[in-house]
Amino acid sequence: MIAISLFKRAGVNRKLFFILLVASVLATIAALPYIWSLFPSTERPPISLSILIFVQIIQASVMFSIMIFVGLYLGNKVGLGAPVLMSWIKAESIENKLKSILWISIILGVFVGISVFVLDRFVFAVFIESISASQAEPPLWQRFLVSFYGGIGEEIAMRFFLMTLFVWISLKIKKTRSGLPTNLGIWIAIILVSVLLGLGHLPMTAR
Repeated sequence: MIAISLFKRAGVNRKLFFILLVASVLATIAALPYIWSLFPSTERPPISLSILIFVQIIQASVMFSIMIFVGLYLGNKVGLGAPVLMSWIKAESIENKLKSILWISIILGVFVGISVFVLDRFVFAVFIESISASQAEPPLWQRFLVSFYGGIGEEIAMRFFLMTLFVWISLKIKKTRSGLPTNLGIWIAIILVSVLLGLGHLPMTAR
């Protein structure tokens, strides 16, 4: 009852909260085989993989619960959220919402993916070769599974939570006449989160 009251007072949709929470926890579990394989057998934690999975489920549940709740709560204040999922939850048509973002998302996604591949192969490869050479190369199925964490877990943590937080902070500094964040505040939040996400993926900063 206390939890239900908390969701109502905060204006947070419980169904959306739990959908995002379950997705993020499953994505965390999917990443574990990949992470486990990166450790040499002599450096692995002195616990079984099943115990590691249990601990990670608890940790991910707590961590993502906080981030998703805050993201939804602050998102209501700054005009951000998950409109496609909300329409699906409310059994509303999502066709128009998808049409407005689908093609631009596909085009930009393909462009960025090709750009990252080209830069990785022909520009940055010389800098990371000595680092990656000492690491184990996980099998393809593990790399496929860990991609779900990048597409779900990291997006919830960095954009759904952190970017919303930055936009909310910008709202406290300056807002439009209608009480919404300024375009400048939103762009600053996007750039800050993108830089932080990029730094987190640099091999040298991961060590």
